[in-house]
Amino acid sequence: MAALSPTSAVELLLVRSGQVFVHSSLSASPAALRPQAADQALDLGRREALLLAFDLELANLGYVASVRLRERLKDALPAEMIALRQQVIEANFKATGGTRRLEPLFRRFPDGIPEDTFTLWWDRVIVHFLQEPDQPCVLCRRAGTIHALNPCAHLVCDRCFEGTNYSGCPICNRKVDRASPFFAPSPPRKPGPPVDPRRFALLDLGNPTPEHTLEVASRELLVSLCQRTQAMSPVDVEALLLLLREYPEQIVSWLPAQIPVRENLALVFGALLRGQVDAARAASRSAAPQIRALFAAARAHFNSATDVLRLIAAFSGAPVALMPQAKLISSKGPAAALRFGARATKSEGWISVMHHRFAVAKLPRALRREALAVLDRFPEARLLEDLRRHQERWVWVAEHLHPGEYAGRFPTAARAFSVLRNGAAAVPDAPRPWPSEVAHALATANFAEATALLVQRPGEMLRRLDLLLRQAPAPHAVLSAFFDLLPRVATPALLSLRAHLAARRAPLAARVYWPKAGYYVPSPPKDLRPLLAAELVTEATARFDVELLRRFADKPAFDAAVLDEALGEIIVPFGERTASKSSVQLPRGSTVKLSTQQQLRLFIHWCEPKGGERTDVDLSVGFFDTSWNLRGTCAYYALTALDAQGNAIARSSGDFTSAPWPDGAAEFVDFDRARALAAGYRYAVMVVNAYAGLPFSALPRATAGVMLRDGADGDVFDPRTVELAFALGGEHGIFMPLVVDLQTSTLHWLDAYAPGMLEFNNVASSQGDVARICPAMIAYFATGTRPTMLELARLHAAARCRRVIVRGAGGARLFVRGPDETPEQLLGRLRAGQADQVLAPPGAPGLADAVTAALGTAPALALLHQGDLGLPEDSAVYALFRRRLVPTLAAADLLT
Repeated sequence: MAALSPTSAVELLLVRSGQVFVHSSLSASPAALRPQAADQALDLGRREALLLAFDLELANLGYVASVRLRERLKDALPAEMIALRQQVIEANFKATGGTRRLEPLFRRFPDGIPEDTFTLWWDRVIVHFLQEPDQPCVLCRRAGTIHALNPCAHLVCDRCFEGTNYSGCPICNRKVDRASPFFAPSPPRKPGPPVDPRRFALLDLGNPTPEHTLEVASRELLVSLCQRTQAMSPVDVEALLLLLREYPEQIVSWLPAQIPVRENLALVFGALLRGQVDAARAASRSAAPQIRALFAAARAHFNSATDVLRLIAAFSGAPVALMPQAKLISSKGPAAALRFGARATKSEGWISVMHHRFAVAKLPRALRREALAVLDRFPEARLLEDLRRHQERWVWVAEHLHPGEYAGRFPTAARAFSVLRNGAAAVPDAPRPWPSEVAHALATANFAEATALLVQRPGEMLRRLDLLLRQAPAPHAVLSAFFDLLPRVATPALLSLRAHLAARRAPLAARVYWPKAGYYVPSPPKDLRPLLAAELVTEATARFDVELLRRFADKPAFDAAVLDEALGEIIVPFGERTASKSSVQLPRGSTVKLSTQQQLRLFIHWCEPKGGERTDVDLSVGFFDTSWNLRGTCAYYALTALDAQGNAIARSSGDFTSAPWPDGAAEFVDFDRARALAAGYRYAVMVVNAYAGLPFSALPRATAGVMLRDGADGDVFDPRTVELAFALGGEHGIFMPLVVDLQTSTLHWLDAYAPGMLEFNNVASSQGDVARICPAMIAYFATGTRPTMLELARLHAAARCRRVIVRGAGGARLFVRGPDETPEQLLGRLRAGQADQVLAPPGAPGLADAVTAALGTAPALALLHQGDLGLPEDSAVYALFRRRLVPTLAAADLLT
């Protein structure tokens, strides 16, 4: 996965799974690059040197080449090696969100950070207002020490401000021209300790045989994405769109028979239509034949009017989730200078305004006819109901479709749009919508009628099942009716419902609503819903287990599976459309144990658009006690957080107030977890604030992440130590990606945004949002109301495998299905931990080898937290942290 977006299929597969396609990224073919026979001996020696240099460069980036990749590279030409090197460097930048060139404001960070930020602030104010070019320094009174910086024009004394430490203007903290003599060379940094190579990510040969081509791998990925059964994350959406751009002619023949998620269907055909129409316009020809051909291929997939609306949205470049769109509106007015700006003039702010309509692209006549033809084939009652579901958008889109022009050709569609625009009075016999009938039945407590209506639509009944089980006088009859619908319920929804009902025996500690928008809505602190009867919950969850095991049993079987118990801390992905793009697909609510031996370094990197507005993004850490009271801060206004004895708990690398194109800017924060805990702090919250300028979504690059380091020495940014990197997005001013529980040394991944203020956000101003959102989310996920990856892994293993190996706190344990043991019984033993054999005790040095030996040589199913095992060839692999493996499965693939 990537924090930044890949730009080609080669780069996409390299970033996602570590596959390297030799000869795939070069404009010339290998034959065209091959040297003449007379030069081959010379090039052989050069290739050997290049291969060694390439290995060293990979290690410097945190990668290691597989045996077969190295064997292939032995025959590579110098031009190929050079191209591949650049490809890997670019992929590493996009995966980690930064490079070793990232430099903080204080170059000697974490040394050389002022402990008294207030005194430093006063020095900056005095210099800003009082220093003159032809006078001695106003602070130290020395003459001949003043330097004018470009472009901010501040006058800086090289005795009062260390030019060997600063990389920007000491007064306004802007990026400036480093050619000034003020910026003296800084002493070389101490080399850092070596990084454990076991943390390196494996790069493997993507095309080991002639049959395994880049096109084949791209097709496999596209089919996998199209078969997803829940809305995709932004990373997966970008991957799908990239493949659509790279293979427009092949896509239709690659598509699977079914595309379960309607948004994915719209993305595919919307992008293909857009490409054909743009190509036809560029060539001054009609796109009608291509439009008709694409609609002929898509027509079998359409089953509602909303599918057509999503298609038009995708064609127009609008979100296919049909959510309100945030539009940035410039707001100009008088304001103070931007934190030590040269002058205070009119400032430009940005206001995010939500629009329920989307900008409809110009629709060719052929596209309008085909869209109306699809709508016209639906029964009128169903069509009208679908139109009303998104009435405001449909009324707007109808102005571009012109259904009245085709009333004779498509009468059903024209009549439905007339009712939509003019109301039912225009057509007296218009049918009553289905949602109104359901709402009426529930309002009048006619649960028999409500159940009869809801069974027509399994998804709607699933959403209301908890309500019906609480209120219906015959809940077992409701449950029985729902059981009949189980084959038609999507796997992600069924798995989530099982976890939800299993937690309904007791009140939840917190409830959280997850709308489609990029934020969450906390409910009142108490769960006041009536509890569900224990026998209902037991009956429902047991039946759901049977159905899930039946589905997974249809997938390819393996003799053995290996599972990591640590997956119990990882939530099954949900609400992925609003997830941050990340190098590791860590779903909201997941937790990761942190080594107490390693140092935590947080970072952000952002870049303003070329010629764009100056933008200030701030990285801060807020320290909270057990009751979520703010106790300490490390931010731009407190560069060093101290304990009562004056010892540094946290240090900020300095506050850049601009990030000009193309290099941008970076900020870092180190904090001592043991010292913070001793000072009475319980939680450390990473907070990224949009302080001034553009919102996150308007920046060409905006990333953040976490490094786990063995010390503070070495490069400030070391890609080998990046454990998690993610993109900053959205229009909201406050981003709370994670919380570190200092007492348990646990990282809670929240991925939560809050609106904040239009400008000048910081930890102090947002502490109310932090203290409201973070504890509610942590408490919510601790209730178990969301399924975990371990539960999903157990279901797959019990349904598909004869032997199951579990790695965890109990060491490595082996479960073997008995001759008469059912999948349900094996699943029960996996949950209870009733193993047949202990392969290795906890902490045994040979634990990994014992697991590898027990797996044997046949392909296995590996569902892992850490990809640090040796596995047989052709194994199916999911690994949260892929390490030495090349994953073949994503979490979403396990839900299909």
